[in-house]
Amino acid sequence: MNLALAEDNLPDLSSTQTEVYDYALYGLRIRSHIKLTLDDTPVAGSADVELLPGTADRFAAAVAPIALDHADWIHVHQLDDGWTFLRYDGLFEFLVAPLGDFILYRFLNPVPLESFQTYALGRVFSFALVKMGFEPLHAATIVVDGKAVAFLGASTFGKSSLAACFIAAGYPLLTDDTLRLEERDDGYVAFPGPPRLRLMPKIGRLYLGSDDGVVMNPREENAKAPKLVYRLSPAQSFSHVAPLRAIYAVTPPRKVYRKQQIMIAKVAPLQALMNVLSYTHNAELTYGDRLSRQFESARRLIESVPLRSLGYPRILASLNEVKDAVLKDLETL
Repeated sequence: MNLALAEDNLPDLSSTQTEVYDYALYGLRIRSHIKLTLDDTPVAGSADVELLPGTADRFAAAVAPIALDHADWIHVHQLDDGWTFLRYDGLFEFLVAPLGDFILYRFLNPVPLESFQTYALGRVFSFALVKMGFEPLHAATIVVDGKAVAFLGASTFGKSSLAACFIAAGYPLLTDDTLRLEERDDGYVAFPGPPRLRLMPKIGRLYLGSDDGVVMNPREENAKAPKLVYRLSPAQSFSHVAPLRAIYAVTPPRKVYRKQQIMIAKVAPLQALMNVLSYTHNAELTYGDRLSRQFESARRLIESVPLRSLGYPRILASLNEVKDAVLKDLETL
């Protein structure tokens, strides 16, 4: 298992680096000043979002008026000038521009590139998406017969483990954790995220047949079973936009028990609305018209796309049965 922070797994932290790299992610054009483990996609003209190295002085000025709570290692602050500051103590920090078109980053210590990408292109990027007018959802999404199927829920709900089970059965991943949707004349489409999955080691071994994950959070390097980031092959991931077929709201683990049967049920409109609002990928930004926009976005989504509740015991042996139940339910939609 690749738990070590090997030197060849670290990004170039040089502030003099001038080369840029272009990528396509979440349906957007991204230009980065650090080479990521994504397929290069040349961008003509300006990009939608640019990842830029920020200086220590720039970050010091941003954090100067903030009272950081050192009881927590994650810091998120909305600044008076419209920028958003995020810091992961001992790892890296970010500044997201008011319009979401720029993200500044600074490394606080050498860390694996996969760790940086996971945070930068996940939670941090969700701030850029919201500022650009999008409403990302917290979902792991796979592709069945060319159509996207999203598993909606908070962290620790088991969404990624369920997605891994589908991948093992030949259904590729569209995106893990951050789902960006777009409404079109014939329904909603879902955009691909990074071709990687965050899993516990035993899940990675079972469903991906791999011990080659990288520690997601270097602070957990010495933990018994730290969550790992697994890069997916082209056969395991889907790189194109896909029509959204259905959403399954995963029942919180605390509300199920070991001997519970797998349950898939229709959801009343009000509960469906609450599910979509509750599992936004970004609840921190509430200024301006964001809340009314979020409500309207959720309302339109549940009117167009089937949303089911999905309850199942959090037992590893049950995941294949959950997969089969979902596939059977999709046949009825």
